[in-house]
Amino acid sequence: MSSKVKTILRLALIAILISSFSIYGLSRSKNILSGPELKIDSPSSGDSANNPMVEIKGRAQNVAAVFLNGNQIFTDENGSFKEKLLLAQGYNIIVVNAKDKFGREAKQIREVFINN
Repeated sequence: MSSKVKTILRLALIAILISSFSIYGLSRSKNILSGPELKIDSPSSGDSANNPMVEIKGRAQNVAAVFLNGNQIFTDENGSFKEKLLLAQGYNIIVVNAKDKFGREAKQIREVFINN
């Protein structure tokens, strides 16, 4: 094998390695760059209920902390959370915030009406 072919093979191998590390690094940094993600599955905004005990369910990704009306709640290993909240009769506002370790925040608001 000539020295030119060996040099080309070495350069190709180096290029493949650099490309592989770059692609891996970009795929791993996506979560850091995208910030916190928050989705509330229930209740929907505008819901009404007869029972003042309402269960808040949702998912949070890329977060360091999740708060329900200012109180910290916890997620499972998949980022899911489920909390019960006692609401007053009439119109209620539910605020769920999620913050990542860089201070970025995602916020969801739900308006729920409790019938008597």
